[in-house]
Amino acid sequence: MVQRHIAWALVQVIAAAGLSVAFVVWSQWLSAEPIESAPSSVIASFPHACRAVVVSHGSYSCFSLGTKSSNPIGFAFCTLAFVGLFALFAFISQSGRGIYSLIRSRSHAQQA
Repeated sequence: MVQRHIAWALVQVIAAAGLSVAFVVWSQWLSAEPIESAPSSVIASFPHACRAVVVSHGSYSCFSLGTKSSNPIGFAFCTLAFVGLFALFAFISQSGRGIYSLIRSRSHAQQA
């Protein structure tokens, strides 16, 4: 019984880590602009392979995956990963599995 709780807790932790990574990539992809929209001084500082830029707090960063329109299949996969991991994390949390059930099962075992 405890092994099942540990397994669900591990799946929940892995889903949370994957969800965090997917969110960072997905949110940058949403705001990615074509490299041509950046000032010429910024364009000169990036490698030639840079296809898009992301502006964060006034700083430009190269985003090598391109924009949503230049790489729609990649963006769709990233969106599916983000939504799927969110759904998995929500399912585990709302169904009473995962870390909470592991903590609850250990506290019940200690009371017995």
